Amino acid sequence: ASWFFRGHADFASLTLTPLRPENAAEQLRLAQALLHYSPEPVVIERLLDSAALLGDQAKLDFHSQRYRAAYPDQHAQWQQRQQKAKELAQVPAKPAHRR
Repeated sequence: ASWFFRGHADFASLTLTPLRPENAAEQLRLAQALLHYSPEPVVIERLLDSAALLGDQAKLDFHSQRYRAAYPDQHAQWQQRQQKAKELAQVPAKPAHRR
């Protein structure tokens, strides 16, 4: 009977697990499998973010195009968040005040 709720459990795992370099490959695999169960923005964005973290440009391009076609507004919002994150990553950290 555990197979009955497998999709729900996998979805929960995908959406509740923070994406990190050490789990990016597993998150990518899980997101790809979940596309058949739940092809919604949160799943697609985890797939895209995982692919980007792993440097898999082919997967990133392929699924980004499909995301844009299926959910244009959400895709635009995702792209804006990605751009802001890149900009923040380029801002040098302020030095700590010394006494």
